[in-house]
Amino acid sequence: MSYFEKFSNYVDSDGITDLFNKYQKHVGNNRTLAAKECGITPKSVYDWEDRSEDVKHSTKIKVLEKIIEEMPVETFQYITDKRYNSSSETLLTCLST
Repeated sequence: MSYFEKFSNYVDSDGITDLFNKYQKHVGNNRTLAAKECGITPKSVYDWEDRSEDVKHSTKIKVLEKIIEEMPVETFQYITDKRYNSSSETLLTCLST
């Protein structure tokens, strides 16, 4: 399992869209350029807006690979915050049961 595959398991579809939006702002708010640099089609990004299904695992890997390369601190901070909040919620639920 690659480095990016491992981290793609920690990010849900909403997380990928949030991270992609941050990257899009990073490249001058150009959605087409951001999608191209991530190795995905602009149509994929538009489909996320009215998403009826989750973002594909392979797409998550592509997006994370580029975003970690370009914005490592912001990306790892986002993943860490999400995992911390999730684990805190799980612990509190366990303790209250």
